[in-house]
Amino acid sequence: MKYKRYLFSIPLILASITIFIASHQEGVPFDTSIFIFQDKVMHFFAYTIYGYTIQLYLKSLNLAKSKYIMFTIMIGSLFGLSDEFHQYFIPNRSTEFFDWVADTLGVSFSLVFSKHISIFYNYLYNKLNMNS
Repeated sequence: MKYKRYLFSIPLILASITIFIASHQEGVPFDTSIFIFQDKVMHFFAYTIYGYTIQLYLKSLNLAKSKYIMFTIMIGSLFGLSDEFHQYFIPNRSTEFFDWVADTLGVSFSLVFSKHISIFYNYLYNKLNMNS
């Protein structure tokens, strides 16, 4: 059963690596002709997906709902903060407070649909139990 916890950590690890690699790319100016806060929206949606990966892993820990919510926001927000700090050292990238706010809001928004994560987790967990 312990291997399942590791299995449910894979999406979180992959998402973390993907965000790190994307943040490590040298900055390119955004085309703001579409709309001015385009980068904030991209941060929001990327971290909404990241929030889902955090939740998928936390489901495997069987936490109380209050801890589950707190840890989802805390892990996502701290990772967003570290991501902004990381960008400080990348040429043509900037560290922006409102990028971090968009990251944190995205992770928080992922909790709105946490019921879907529970359904998905239970489906995968049951499938894995059938194959054990």
